[in-house]
Amino acid sequence: MRQLIINGRAIIADQVLFELGRGDDDCCSWASAQPNFVAASNDEVLSLVAQITHDFQEWVSEQENWAGPFVVAHARCRKWAVVTNERWSRSPIPSRVKIPNVCDRYGVECLSFIDLIRREEWTF
Repeated sequence: MRQLIINGRAIIADQVLFELGRGDDDCCSWASAQPNFVAASNDEVLSLVAQITHDFQEWVSEQENWAGPFVVAHARCRKWAVVTNERWSRSPIPSRVKIPNVCDRYGVECLSFIDLIRREEWTF
């Protein structure tokens, strides 16, 4: 993972770091310490975030899924994939949408962490 970050092939959105910090997650300290890992949201990203939050109004709130639109927007703007352990939701309830659903709507590839391991051909 560190090599992907060093090579500029992995980032987290600035709002993901913010969300991690709200939960007092140990991951927040680790992510903050990685050079060039946290990506600021530029105008292109923010414009797409606005569109995503409009299209999925019931999915995002200040308490839940705040960073989700930023994850998808950063990936789409870079033409990258999103890596998440969330699974596609088939629920008809709009608030139960998951990142894979949003990725699909915006043409963003969505991988599980296991998919990333296989793609990168990591061995342990």
